[in-house]
Amino acid sequence: MKLFFKHCALGLIVSVAFILIWIFFQNQELVWYPKPLNSHFETHSIDDSFWGGSSSAKITQTDSSILTSVLVRSGTAYPYAGLAIEPLSDAQKLSGHFFNFKKFDSLQIELNTKYMKEVQLRLITHDPQNTNLEKPFSARVLVFHTPTDKLFQKQNIAISDFKVPEWWFEFNNKKELDTLAYLNRGLKLEILSGYGTMLGIEDEIEIKKIIFFGKNHSLKRILIVMFLLTSAFNIFFYKKTKRIAKE
Repeated sequence: MKLFFKHCALGLIVSVAFILIWIFFQNQELVWYPKPLNSHFETHSIDDSFWGGSSSAKITQTDSSILTSVLVRSGTAYPYAGLAIEPLSDAQKLSGHFFNFKKFDSLQIELNTKYMKEVQLRLITHDPQNTNLEKPFSARVLVFHTPTDKLFQKQNIAISDFKVPEWWFEFNNKKELDTLAYLNRGLKLEILSGYGTMLGIEDEIEIKKIIFFGKNHSLKRILIVMFLLTSAFNIFFYKKTKRIAKE
């Protein structure tokens, strides 16, 4: 009987340990900026030249922030300029490697702007039925518009709030709209000037931090398996002890 209570106590201790591990380690985060050490992260400017526009962007990086000076000009229906951050090298992308946005629930970005009142955030993902890495905008574009200010602000955005705009379906000759996102096949993050940016006047987007947050699903699966095995062992030992006691 004493041995039985010892096993019950051990099972309780193990269960409490599992709960504490989950409480303290259930969340995971991945910092995209400041740039992780020994990473393949690349930052470059982007603009509307593909659409016939003449907007431009220039990037300046310091130890504490990344500053993008943008000059948005007329010349296309929706002019823009900004920057892109790519977590994978060209060689990795060509060999079929992707960044898994699906592992994360939200994106936190700390930024400010000089004049503009919003920025456009884009998650770019690889659509296996459509994407050609040499063909601009064949990859899926998931968009979210977030307000900005002259003061630095932390914006927390749910990954589920990013949506594919209708223009992407029209550009790629898709007759029907769908909700496919291919978040597990991520290519890059873009931060662009938003609606209402003044034309012909230099503006700025300054970023201090970019972090992806999510639940540690791998740890969750491991703990569930370990809990089930522990429970099965305790049940087996309880039945065995009960049978011996009857004999």
